[in-house]
Amino acid sequence: MDASIPQQMKVAALDRFGGPEVIHMTSLPVPAPRAREILIELDAAGIGVWDPYVREGELEEGPSLFPKVIGNDGAGTVVASTRGCAEARIAPARSCASSCP
Repeated sequence: MDASIPQQMKVAALDRFGGPEVIHMTSLPVPAPRAREILIELDAAGIGVWDPYVREGELEEGPSLFPKVIGNDGAGTVVASTRGCAEARIAPARSCASSCP
């Protein structure tokens, strides 16, 4: 990835399922985008209406690996993209949910 992209990001994460008390802030490595993905530097992030169900383990959202990052709504700037994302050029502002168009 580009050297200007930080190595770490701050996230709201879970180490186990449960009530609101299981949410905590932590730092995790910034993931490199995989095929047909973009990387967005967020200016704003939010918790979706479904996140309490994810937090409680009631909504299947892929494998139950921890730490699990919640709050997949946001807006920011595309800083990296991979093949298959030609329409997502670097720098335009984007808003996103769990997956961006």
